[in-house]
Amino acid sequence: MFDEKIPIPKLSLDGSNWVTYCNRLTSAVCSHDLDDHLTSAVITQECIDDSTINNHSPQRRWRAKEKIVKALIESSVPDIIFNDIKDLPTAKEAWDVVIAKFSCTTEMSLTELRRQFQNSRCPEDGNVCTHFNMLTELHQKMATLGATISDEDYATTLKAALPSSYSATLIGIATIWESTGNLVPSSTIIRFVLDEYEQHVKEKATQEEFEAMFAQVVASQCYEHRTLKECFSVM
Repeated sequence: MFDEKIPIPKLSLDGSNWVTYCNRLTSAVCSHDLDDHLTSAVITQECIDDSTINNHSPQRRWRAKEKIVKALIESSVPDIIFNDIKDLPTAKEAWDVVIAKFSCTTEMSLTELRRQFQNSRCPEDGNVCTHFNMLTELHQKMATLGATISDEDYATTLKAALPSSYSATLIGIATIWESTGNLVPSSTIIRFVLDEYEQHVKEKATQEEFEAMFAQVVASQCYEHRTLKECFSVM
């Protein structure tokens, strides 16, 4: 009854894809007019009113569809969850167990992700590009779990994560806000910060190159001085 047009992902044991899984499964069930089996443990009045169709009584049709929905749930959950629901009599009861388990897991995961997202700070000599990529990944994970984070909150988190050496960039962003009266979007903040990071990298490379050349000159002068001193000692 179900085909590949509506793929249902396997639910991860850690619940990391719970929102996607839940949406896909309910979408598949609804598209085949089976959603009553997720919300009712007994035959609905609507099904009873349909009377007998093709010699199949309403009760028989309900039982057949009940098996389909329950099998769909059982085949898409981790084995440990399957063992918890396989002996339950109805699809609704099985679905209620899955929801109870993973709604709680999802909330705990979101709490931890929010903590990491809000408290993350890039060290003074850290790679801002890598750090922003990490924040973007956390942002995407929270969105996958159903969290809604406004662009304003995202932008605030990005600014708060910057080391003090980026104060000039932050002042520039604040100036744009004051002059336009509009909040600076996260995409603009990322662009400004990464531009400054590239400049920092170039300046650091130039400084390191200069220091290496200076050390080479000093070493050469020391060698020449030592050589001359040895020559005079021989004389």
